[in-house]
Amino acid sequence: MEELSILLRSVNKISLIAFLVVFGFLLYEINLLRNEAKKRQKPLVPKFDPNLKFEPMAEQVVQDKQVTSLTSINKILIIALSLMLFFFGAITVLSVISTNKTKKAVDNQSKIIIQTVTSKGVKIFDKQWNIIDNDKVKSLKPFDEIIIAVETVPEADIDRARIKINEPNWKIDHITTKFNKQYNVYYREYQIASDEYKLKIDAQLHSKQDSWLGD
Repeated sequence: MEELSILLRSVNKISLIAFLVVFGFLLYEINLLRNEAKKRQKPLVPKFDPNLKFEPMAEQVVQDKQVTSLTSINKILIIALSLMLFFFGAITVLSVISTNKTKKAVDNQSKIIIQTVTSKGVKIFDKQWNIIDNDKVKSLKPFDEIIIAVETVPEADIDRARIKINEPNWKIDHITTKFNKQYNVYYREYQIASDEYKLKIDAQLHSKQDSWLGD
């Protein structure tokens, strides 16, 4: 979802830049067309030179044809630029709408992240080791980084713990020896995935004598 949002924002920026560039060219062509129209409206006063025959009149006809040809080209360019302006404008509008819908979807998704804990002593902290209670857990959203911990048993031979999140079976990489003395917990860092709508956490302590407690 986050990757799609980034892509839509990129498309929106590109289409907006293209829209502004085409709009600038369109204004330039319209200005040229207006200047040509003003020139043709002004009366032409012929200049007589006794040393010249009738060649200037022929040159004037050629110049008029060239002006007419340039005017036709300008009109074609204006039509083409207008179509391009409409095209990039439509893309920009659609990108903005899609971006807003994607953002709303992410916001709605962040509201339904919940905590499901099946083990005793499990606690959740933020990266600064501030406890996240049940009310704050509901405000977590995708890509948030948290610390999931399990409180150890006082005066026991506990040497490590294992913690799994949204997984059915235990794996070796679930085992952690990271320990926080202040809170008396074994813990592991975790980043919420983009497609997770709940956190189902299981945790076990390991006893040197009795192995994994709860098995």
